[in-house]
Amino acid sequence: MLNSLDGPLLSPDDAAAKLGISVKTLMRHIRDGKLRFINVSTGKRKRYRFTQKNLLSFIENQKTRDQPKCPSISPKTARRRSISSTSRSMVVAFTALPKPEPKKKPKP
Repeated sequence: MLNSLDGPLLSPDDAAAKLGISVKTLMRHIRDGKLRFINVSTGKRKRYRFTQKNLLSFIENQKTRDQPKCPSISPKTARRRSISSTSRSMVVAFTALPKPEPKKKPKP
Protein backbone atom coordinates (compact mmCIF):
# COMPACT_ATOMS: atom_id res chain seq x y z
CA MET A 1 0.00 0.00 0.00
CA LEU A 2 1.70 3.18 -1.20
CA ASN A 3 0.98 6.45 0.50
CA SER A 4 0.28 9.19 -2.04
CA LEU A 5 2.18 11.70 0.13
CA ASP A 6 5.45 9.80 -0.26
CA GLY A 7 5.61 10.40 -4.01
CA PRO A 8 7.40 8.13 -6.47
CA LEU A 9 10.13 5.75 -5.44
CA LEU A 10 13.57 7.17 -6.18
CA SER A 11 16.45 5.25 -7.72
CA PRO A 12 19.91 5.41 -6.10
CA ASP A 13 20.98 7.98 -8.73
CA ASP A 14 17.99 10.23 -7.98
CA ALA A 15 18.34 9.83 -4.21
CA ALA A 16 22.05 10.65 -4.33
CA ALA A 17 21.33 13.73 -6.45
CA LYS A 18 18.66 14.92 -3.98
CA LEU A 19 21.07 14.45 -1.06
CA GLY A 20 23.96 16.06 -2.93
CA ILE A 21 26.25 13.03 -2.54
CA SER A 22 27.68 10.40 -4.88
CA VAL A 23 26.02 7.04 -5.43
CA LYS A 24 29.10 5.40 -3.86
CA THR A 25 28.59 7.44 -0.66
CA LEU A 26 24.86 6.66 -0.72
CA MET A 27 25.63 2.93 -0.89
CA ARG A 28 28.08 3.26 2.00
CA HIS A 29 25.32 4.85 4.12
CA ILE A 30 23.03 1.94 3.19
CA ARG A 31 25.72 -0.61 4.11
CA ASP A 32 26.31 1.17 7.46
CA GLY A 33 22.57 1.04 8.21
CA LYS A 34 22.17 4.82 8.26
CA LEU A 35 19.80 5.03 5.29
CA ARG A 36 16.63 2.95 4.96
CA PHE A 37 15.52 1.65 1.57
CA ILE A 38 12.94 -0.50 -0.17
CA ASN A 39 14.10 -3.63 -1.96
CA VAL A 40 12.04 -3.98 -5.16
CA SER A 41 13.90 -7.06 -6.43
CA THR A 42 12.58 -10.60 -6.44
CA GLY A 43 16.02 -12.16 -6.99
CA LYS A 44 19.24 -12.38 -5.00
CA ARG A 45 20.55 -8.99 -6.08
CA LYS A 46 18.94 -6.07 -4.26
CA ARG A 47 17.41 -3.19 -6.21
CA TYR A 48 17.29 -0.18 -3.94
CA ARG A 49 14.49 2.40 -4.04
CA PHE A 50 13.89 5.27 -1.65
CA THR A 51 10.92 7.31 -0.51
CA GLN A 52 11.02 10.98 0.43
CA LYS A 53 10.43 9.88 4.03
CA ASN A 54 13.58 7.70 3.88
CA LEU A 55 15.64 10.66 2.73
CA LEU A 56 14.14 13.10 5.24
CA SER A 57 14.71 10.77 8.19
CA PHE A 58 18.31 10.21 7.01
CA ILE A 59 18.88 13.98 6.89
CA GLU A 60 17.43 14.44 10.40
CA ASN A 61 19.63 11.65 11.79
CA GLN A 62 22.76 13.12 10.18
CA LYS A 63 22.35 16.57 11.76
CA THR A 64 25.00 17.33 14.34
CA ARG A 65 26.03 20.28 16.46
CA ASP A 66 29.66 21.27 16.71
CA GLN A 67 30.56 21.55 20.36
CA PRO A 68 33.45 20.31 22.43
CA LYS A 69 33.03 16.93 24.07
CA CYS A 70 33.98 18.35 27.45
CA PRO A 71 32.71 21.77 28.57
CA SER A 72 35.97 22.47 30.40
CA ILE A 73 37.88 22.64 27.11
CA SER A 74 35.52 24.99 25.32
CA PRO A 75 37.10 28.18 23.92
CA LYS A 76 35.09 30.36 26.32
CA THR A 77 36.46 28.70 29.45
CA ALA A 78 39.98 28.50 28.04
CA ARG A 79 40.29 32.29 28.24
CA ARG A 80 39.36 32.26 31.92
CA ARG A 81 41.87 29.59 32.86
CA SER A 82 44.76 30.56 35.09
CA ILE A 83 48.20 29.37 34.07
CA SER A 84 50.06 30.35 37.24
CA SER A 85 51.48 27.52 39.26
CA THR A 86 50.78 27.11 42.96
CA SER A 87 53.20 24.25 43.49
CA ARG A 88 56.16 24.84 45.79
CA SER A 89 58.17 21.89 44.56
CA MET A 90 61.88 22.18 43.88
CA VAL A 91 63.78 20.76 40.94
CA VAL A 92 66.71 18.58 41.94
CA ALA A 93 69.39 17.36 39.54
CA PHE A 94 69.70 13.63 39.17
CA THR A 95 73.37 13.77 40.17
CA ALA A 96 72.47 15.53 43.42
CA LEU A 97 70.49 12.57 44.71
CA PRO A 98 72.31 10.43 47.31
CA LYS A 99 73.55 7.03 46.22
CA PRO A 100 71.85 4.08 47.93
CA GLU A 101 73.98 2.25 50.46
CA PRO A 102 75.04 -1.29 49.54
CA LYS A 103 73.12 -4.01 51.30
CA LYS A 104 75.02 -5.74 54.05
CA LYS A 105 74.87 -9.48 54.37
CA PRO A 106 73.89 -10.74 57.80
CA LYS A 107 76.65 -12.55 59.70
CA PRO A 108 76.19 -16.34 59.97
